[in-house]
Amino acid sequence: MPPRLSARDRAFLMDVAGTNWMQHFATTASLVQVGSNPSVVVGSIAKRHNMAKNLAFWSREPLTNEDILQAQVQSIIALRVVQEYIAAMETTGALLRAIRDRSRGGVMRLNHGYNVEDLRTFFGEIRASRRHGLPRLLNWPTPSRIARAGHRDLAARAQRTFPKMRSWLIDLATMYVKGKSFRLVDLGRRRRSRDSRDYAYVFVHVLEKGEKRPRGKASVIVQALNKLKHGFNATVLHELYRTERGALRGLVAVEIPKRWPTINAAGLQVDLLSVICREAARFTLDFDEAGLL
Repeated sequence: MPPRLSARDRAFLMDVAGTNWMQHFATTASLVQVGSNPSVVVGSIAKRHNMAKNLAFWSREPLTNEDILQAQVQSIIALRVVQEYIAAMETTGALLRAIRDRSRGGVMRLNHGYNVEDLRTFFGEIRASRRHGLPRLLNWPTPSRIARAGHRDLAARAQRTFPKMRSWLIDLATMYVKGKSFRLVDLGRRRRSRDSRDYAYVFVHVLEKGEKRPRGKASVIVQALNKLKHGFNATVLHELYRTERGALRGLVAVEIPKRWPTINAAGLQVDLLSVICREAARFTLDFDEAGLL
């Protein structure tokens, strides 16, 4: 049976399997490396800022406390790593949805044309169908069908990896829909029981007095991603807002720990999501080559 994917879809999936699967992982690894050793970046910032002509032009004082600057850089890195983590969820979901629904317009076209509502629906359907196996979730052939077609090595690989990939996909869907890893807090009302210096905050709502929080279907992490992408609506300096009387009123934010274990865990998840994209593309290409799609 000849391949059923179009030439465009095959080229796109080969691109994902060959290079593009690394996009979020490469960015996150670079960010984590800088966060682990920010001295080089801090030195560059201080050097450029402290040039005599810049200080004179902008009427600024020189940066002298590099320890404070390092902490600020690490905090911003923490936010950007979390942003990459959430973006990697969306990239993975968009690809898997396009693979599952490939008969409705092709993998590349569906991947290109998705929106957040499409992903929310897709992940909701995955959660609702979580009792089913991966072949049904992604519209792939079962290992037994692959073996009957005479592709024993491919069947063995599918038999070995499908259960894990299914578990990861369901966990991803739950995280995207529920977003329970991070808390949504009303900074103007909440009495702090923890040291706010340990957290960064992404502002998802900026409300006037008496204004109610708008209702939406997007999870906490989706809201955070949107606000980080568009205008960097976040702070790593909670104390700055607290010292300005009334500045916290009406601010509803996603609370993100700046501690290394949290950032490292996000980085590891980006690695996993990247591998899922790579293997999903490889399997789809292999199934197509075998005439099993």
